[in-house]
Amino acid sequence: MVKGIIYNPNVEELAKEQSGYMERLWKFNQLKPSEGDKKVK
Repeated sequence: MVKGIIYNPNVEELAKEQSGYMERLWKFNQLKPSEGDKKVK
């Protein structure tokens, strides 16, 4: 956007990066309420 280039979300590099974030988010969302100290990290 800043460079004026058309954004293509189907680029393999972006998909790999997003996959890692999605894994971390899933693990975060599976924490029990009693594991609140792990959510602070």
